[in-house]
Amino acid sequence: MAFVYTWPDPRYDLIESARWQQLGHNDNALNVLINPCDLSLLGSGFGRSTASDWIRTAFHDMATFDKGKGTGGLDASLRFPEEQARDENKGTQFALTMAVFMFAATPNYISFADGVALGAVLAMEQCGGPEIPYRHGRVDALTVNDAGVPQPQEDLASHINTFARSGFNKEEMIGLIACGHSFGGVQNKILPEIVPPLNDPNNTESTHFFDSTGFHFDNAVATEYISGTTKNPLVVGANDTFNSDKRIFSSDGNKTMAAFARSPQLFSKTCSNLFARMIDTVPKGVKLTDVLEPLPIRPDNLDLVYVGDGTLRFGGEVRIWNNTAPTTNVRMTWTNRDGRSAAANSAQLATAPGLVSTAVNGRYKSAWYSFNRTSEPTPLTLKEADGLKALSFEVWDSTRPGSRRTYNQGGLGYRVRDEVIWAASTCGSTASSPASGRFDVAIRRDIVDTIKRVWIETLEYTNEPGLIHAINDPRIVQVDVLPPAATETTGKPGAYVVWSVSTDVVEAIAQTQAVKLYALTKNGERIDASGLRIIQGLQPACAA
Repeated sequence: MAFVYTWPDPRYDLIESARWQQLGHNDNALNVLINPCDLSLLGSGFGRSTASDWIRTAFHDMATFDKGKGTGGLDASLRFPEEQARDENKGTQFALTMAVFMFAATPNYISFADGVALGAVLAMEQCGGPEIPYRHGRVDALTVNDAGVPQPQEDLASHINTFARSGFNKEEMIGLIACGHSFGGVQNKILPEIVPPLNDPNNTESTHFFDSTGFHFDNAVATEYISGTTKNPLVVGANDTFNSDKRIFSSDGNKTMAAFARSPQLFSKTCSNLFARMIDTVPKGVKLTDVLEPLPIRPDNLDLVYVGDGTLRFGGEVRIWNNTAPTTNVRMTWTNRDGRSAAANSAQLATAPGLVSTAVNGRYKSAWYSFNRTSEPTPLTLKEADGLKALSFEVWDSTRPGSRRTYNQGGLGYRVRDEVIWAASTCGSTASSPASGRFDVAIRRDIVDTIKRVWIETLEYTNEPGLIHAINDPRIVQVDVLPPAATETTGKPGAYVVWSVSTDVVEAIAQTQAVKLYALTKNGERIDASGLRIIQGLQPACAA
């Protein structure tokens, strides 16, 4: 079942953009690590790819699942050094992958496990594979799981039992191994007992690939196996004890592999289904969302700013899903704080050739239209007294009469909070090291008495030197923004009052980390303000 949520919703906003903004404008910064598909975090010449590492990590994390007990599964327990140290998890690929998804994880919204699952999806899709239905809501393990990843030296009966324990029958076992082994290979550096060194300066880890196209998805792993031309080290290895792929692939008389060899379409469809099942294999009690579909219209990078001269400055962008036609027009309208609109509450939005993001290896291409580069040469400004409540968008093709369509989320509009916003007087100074400055926050005067707390928030990422050991979960860092003395606001005009916090008191916040603004009302409602700020590079310069 597909799922399209009502924007904004912090539970889904980040994961939707990570899922569907893979490369290009506003990309998720993950796909650049697997583009091109032979790219490795270790650098060039290693014979490894990040894409295959991500796929392998998802499988190894899932493979501990015990459907009888409801334990294990894809829960990011592989981030713990104790699991990585097991013989079944040899190599640095798991620690490297977990280090990447430490930075993708966002407490309360994106778990480590959701990141690992998404990484496998992105790797498969970006490198020629099928689109994979993606759900989220995985919960990170608090400790290691029992061992249970299948190993090459095990016999066929052991493999059948291991996959059955994880919920896959023999035919599905064949398919899952074939799909996963469309990428990567066996490295002498990690498993010297299986493959010899290659002495190749362009393949220093001596990777023996599963098929001739080891950096891209296709059915070559099957066609080469059936034709007898395969060099798969787990099929034609010198020591038959380790030829687990041969035992698995032939366990049904080669029926499944022959079907894969005949039909790339069947192989692709099977891999999509099995990978979806693999990443959806989670511990008992964990409930995943429905399949996350892209929003047809998605605002992003919104920034509503209190200027202090009776106006609010508004900027941002909107993504038009899978539409890059140059004849597309986008008009934004909005309602004031009181819910009413006016003839002036309208702006024609602009795009440019470079404002395009792609997903699923370019299968989907989406144009971005800017709020702050409208047909007028100046930024979009609103009256402070009017404020802002919600946006709507009209989209039409100028070459197609009758194509005009309004997007307003069933009449709800795209909500923008104007109660607590950044102030343009926020300032910085590069004269000191580290950089310093002041965060100014504007709070609507008519609701200030309902506010219980205002704070800025960021994430702290820590791990031991070397990047790939003892990775910790991201830690939320919060610093309160306190109200000024009553004498500083009494009698001052305007719809907003300004609260401030100096960066001198936010030493826990990294200089280059994005800082978000939040507020909590006395009745328990949380307000997520639009826009991000970064200490290093705050503008304008603070007055001396």
